[in-house]
Amino acid sequence: MRIGIFTDTYLPDINGVATASHILRNELVKHGHEVLVVTTEIKEGTTYEDDPNVIRLSGIEMKWLYDYRLANFYSAKAMKMIRQANLDLIHVQTEFSVGIFGKIAAQILNIPVVYTYHTQYEDYVHYLPVFGKMESTEPFLKKIVEKVSRIYGDNCTELIAPSQKTKDILIRYGIENNIHVVPTGLELDKFNPKYDDPQLLAQIKAECGIQEDQFVMIFLGRIAKEKSVDVIISSLPILKAKGINVRLLVVGGGPGLDELKQQAIDENVNDMVYFAGPKTAEYVPYYYHISDVFASASITETQGLTFIEAMASGIPVLARHDKNLEGVIKDQFNGYFFKDSENLAAIVEKMVSESIDELKKNAFEDAKQYSSEIFYQKMIEVYKKAIIHKHYSYRVSSITQKANNMYTVVLKSDNMDLSLNLPELVILQHGLEKGKLIERDEFEDLKDYEFVSKGYQKALRLLTNKDYTRKQMKEKLERSEEYDDLHIDMILQHLENKHLIDDEAYANDYINRSRKMGLGVRKALVKLRERGISQEILEKVRNNYSRDIEVENATETVRKIYKQNKTRTKSALIRNIRDRLFFNGFESDVIDQAIENVNIERNHDFEKNLLVKELDKAYKKYEKKYDDYERDKHIIASLMRKGFEYDAIKESMQERGQNIDSDD
Repeated sequence: MRIGIFTDTYLPDINGVATASHILRNELVKHGHEVLVVTTEIKEGTTYEDDPNVIRLSGIEMKWLYDYRLANFYSAKAMKMIRQANLDLIHVQTEFSVGIFGKIAAQILNIPVVYTYHTQYEDYVHYLPVFGKMESTEPFLKKIVEKVSRIYGDNCTELIAPSQKTKDILIRYGIENNIHVVPTGLELDKFNPKYDDPQLLAQIKAECGIQEDQFVMIFLGRIAKEKSVDVIISSLPILKAKGINVRLLVVGGGPGLDELKQQAIDENVNDMVYFAGPKTAEYVPYYYHISDVFASASITETQGLTFIEAMASGIPVLARHDKNLEGVIKDQFNGYFFKDSENLAAIVEKMVSESIDELKKNAFEDAKQYSSEIFYQKMIEVYKKAIIHKHYSYRVSSITQKANNMYTVVLKSDNMDLSLNLPELVILQHGLEKGKLIERDEFEDLKDYEFVSKGYQKALRLLTNKDYTRKQMKEKLERSEEYDDLHIDMILQHLENKHLIDDEAYANDYINRSRKMGLGVRKALVKLRERGISQEILEKVRNNYSRDIEVENATETVRKIYKQNKTRTKSALIRNIRDRLFFNGFESDVIDQAIENVNIERNHDFEKNLLVKELDKAYKKYEKKYDDYERDKHIIASLMRKGFEYDAIKESMQERGQNIDSDD
C-alpha cells in the first residue's frame, strides 16, 4: 500500500502521538509499504535530519499550548507532492491543522481516511487562554469538544481508539461510526536492559545521585497539570517520616515544572527528588533501567505509552486507577493501582520491604503484547477494511450557480460532502442534477474538469495583462505548485484550441514589435527561442520575414543616429552605428547595406571644431600626469580612438603651439 500519515507532531518532538506516528511509519516501511508523512515544520533552532518522505508544513507556534505548532490548513506545494505519491489511504493522527489538510487531501484524491483519536480533549480545556481560567466555561468547552469529536469521528472511513475507555467516551459523544480499539505498539527492543551500555548507565545513575540502598521511583513524560505529578511528590513526606529511603526521578519538561520544584521545597522533600529535564529517545531507556518502579497519577492517558515503555524496561508500574489502564496494568501482577498519595506511599513501603522480582518479570512479559509488530498487524487490518468500505459512488446533493457560468456541485458520499466547481458546459454534458448518482470513473472525470477549469481561469487572468508563449504559461502554472503535469497539459491544450495561446502568432507579432523598436530579426529570434518557441516556428517566421524590410529597418536606425550626431567624427560615427546595429540584432550584410543607403557626409568644419574641443579636454586631462612627450602620446592615442585622423590631430596640436615629434 501507499499510505499517508498526517500528524501535527512528529520527530524530533517527544510525545505519545509523535512516537506512535514514527513507530507506525517504521513498521509499514519494514513490511514493504510506501509511507509519506505530512507534519509541521521543525521548531526553530532544532537540528534534525528528516527522512526524504516527510513533508513539513509551515505554521505558527502556540506558546500557550506547550509549544504546539499550528500549520496551514492547505498547501498547494504539499498537495502536488501528495498527488505524485499516488496514495491508497490517508491516516489522520490529529483533529487540527494537519488533520484538516489530510481530510481535504483525501477528498481531492478520493481515497479512504482512517482517523486515530489519540487525545481526550475534555481533559485539556484548561490550556485554552482566558477561558481555561474560568471554571464556569469548562462545561461549555467540553460540549464543544464533544461536538468536534463527533464530527471527526463520523466523517472518516474507519475510526481507531487506542483503548476501550477512549472508545466508550467516543460512544458517549454520540459517534455512530464503527470504532476499532488498536493499542499503540512500541519498538520493545529499545527498552530491553540487555542492550545497555554499562558505562553510560553508571554515568546516568551518578548524575541522578542514586545511592546503592535507595528505592528509585520514576515519572517520565510531559510535566503538566493533567499529569498530576504533584500527587506523587505528596507521597514523599509520608515515606520520609517513616525513614524509607526513596528517590524520585522526574524526567521531562513542560509548563508545570517550576511549580513542582517549588512543591518539593515547600514539602521539604527537595533532597528526595531529582528533576532530570527532557531527554532524547536514545537516553530514555537508561532512566527506566536505573529505577525500581514507574509511578504516574495521570488519569488523562488514552493508553499510557510510558507505562508500557517502563514494563518493557523490566520495571513494574504504579498507576492511579483509570479505566484506560485496566488492560495494561494488572493489579498486584505487573504493578499496582493506587487511589491517592497516602495509598501510593503505603504501596511503596510494601514494595521496599518485599521482593519485586516477580512483578518485574510479569511486567516484562506482559509488555510483549504491545510490540510494534502486533500493532502493525492490527493496523493493516483496519486499512484493508477502510479500502473495502470506501464507497466510490456519489449522489448530487445540490447545484448552485455562481458567476461566469460556473456552478458549485455538492456530492455526498460516506457521510461527507464533496464540492466541485464546474463550468455550465460540463454540467450539461454530464446531465448533472440533484439526486443523480455518480460512479467513481465519472467522479474522477469531473475532478479533472474542476482542476482544469480552475487552472484555465487562472490562465485567462494572466492573459488579460499580456500574451504568453506555451512555455511561459506552463512555467507560470508550474510555479504555483498546484497543478500536476497532466492537468497543465490539458489546460494548455484548451488554451491552444481557443487560440488564446498561439506560438506562431506570438512569434510573428514579436518580430513586428521588434522591428518597430529598431531591433533586427536575429535578436528577436534569440529572444523567442528563450521563450520556448520551437525551431520549426522560428525557421518559418524567419523565412517569411523580408530582407528588404530588415534593411529598411536598419536604414531608419542609421538615419536617426546620423541626424542626432553632435560629438563623433565620420569614422567614429560609422563604427558606433555598426556596433549599435549589431547589438540590436542586425546581420553584417544588412548593416553594410543600411550604411550605404545613407549618405554620411564628412563636414570638415564640424570635425575641425570637434577636434579642437576634444584636444582641449585631452590636454587638461593629461598635462599634469605626464611630461610633454608622454602627454602628447596619450593625447594622440586618445583622439585617434575617437576617430580623428593622425594628420589632423598633429596639425591642431601645432596650431595650439605644441611641439610634435615627427617620429611619433
